[in-house]
Amino acid sequence: MLAGHILILTFIGLIFVLESYFVIIPGVAVATIFYVFEVVIVVSIQAFIFAALSAIYIGSAIEPEH
Repeated sequence: MLAGHILILTFIGLIFVLESYFVIIPGVAVATIFYVFEVVIVVSIQAFIFAALSAIYIGSAIEPEH
């Protein structure tokens, strides 16, 4: 979550640093696509880890003792 906010602040800062509309407009488009890709990757990894840990916990809870 922190990385996403840092990326947003970096892209907003670049708008003021570059001061050129010819660079800003494509740059914002590329930055948006990169940010969405980064968010999708993080959400996918979190969902996979949550599902794996839930399956391990439920599996060990219902397993009969020896």
